[in-house]
Amino acid sequence: MKVKKVLGIILFSAVFVFLVAGCSLVDNLKTFKENDDTADTKEQNQVIIEDDLNSSNDNEEDTMTAPMPNRNNNTDSNTDQDAADTDASADADNNSGTDTDNAAEETKNVVLYFANEDGTLEEEQRTIPKQEGLARATVNQLISGPNDENLLPTLPSSTILEDIDISNGVCTVDFSSDLMTDMPDDQNKQKLALYSIVNTLTQFDTVDSVRILVNGQALETFAGVDVSTAIAPLYW
Repeated sequence: MKVKKVLGIILFSAVFVFLVAGCSLVDNLKTFKENDDTADTKEQNQVIIEDDLNSSNDNEEDTMTAPMPNRNNNTDSNTDQDAADTDASADADNNSGTDTDNAAEETKNVVLYFANEDGTLEEEQRTIPKQEGLARATVNQLISGPNDENLLPTLPSSTILEDIDISNGVCTVDFSSDLMTDMPDDQNKQKLALYSIVNTLTQFDTVDSVRILVNGQALETFAGVDVSTAIAPLYW
């Protein structure tokens, strides 16, 4: 009976030891497994880190070995653009100059009346720049005198054209007092002066007659001719 109890106790102790040893073994296995997983994770992380480092190094090497931008190329490009802009500007200036030259080349033929040696008026053709105020420019050409050496001036060179106006076929011209004070006393020369003005201005389609003022004042007579109103041209 005692032997059975002893055997039972031994068996129970063996089972208990086995169970305890088994639990410890399981815990060791779990610990080993966790350590192994941790090692794998660390190894994987180490691989990833090394890959990242290698990739970073590769990028740095690529960056270091990549060709730097050529500043000379950019400069050349900018220079080319500047040259194109300069050429365009030059072309614009040339075109502008051409237009100005074309405008300056536009001319108008006018007729001026000067005295000749026979004591009459004679025409002189003159080419002047085409412009606004053509009648004013023509009278100033008349004051400047003839180009033809065979013709004589009719107006004193000191005369100044103060104003000119064309309205309803009548051209009103206002001269400085020099027209009268520097005019020769010869009445025939005065008459030639009067009609050199009238005949010159009535060549324009918009002028039928001329009214002459001196210092803004109307004259009663000029060279024995009634000039209190507008007068028509007279041809010899």
